[in-house]
Amino acid sequence: HGGSGDVAAEVAAVSRNVRIRGAPGCAERGSKPRCGHFIVSHTPHGIVCGVEFTNLGAHTTLGKYPIHAHMCGNASALAFSANAIHKTYQRSF
Repeated sequence: HGGSGDVAAEVAAVSRNVRIRGAPGCAERGSKPRCGHFIVSHTPHGIVCGVEFTNLGAHTTLGKYPIHAHMCGNASALAFSANAIHKTYQRSF
């Protein structure tokens, strides 16, 4: 838009078929799986709804949770709702 300052994006899936998956085979990289993670960072606003999260997380690694809200402050306008979380290698949130 040619402006300056903060930049924000909104993404919507009409089909509700949103899937976030770790890379195939990431769990076989040794005795402690290290797969991907989804992070919402430094914002108190957002909605994550109706998403399937699978094959995520890094076993015993602090901060590498399948879903991670990082430094969001008093996030009264941040919501995680109606998501499916399975086959993870760390706590979910």
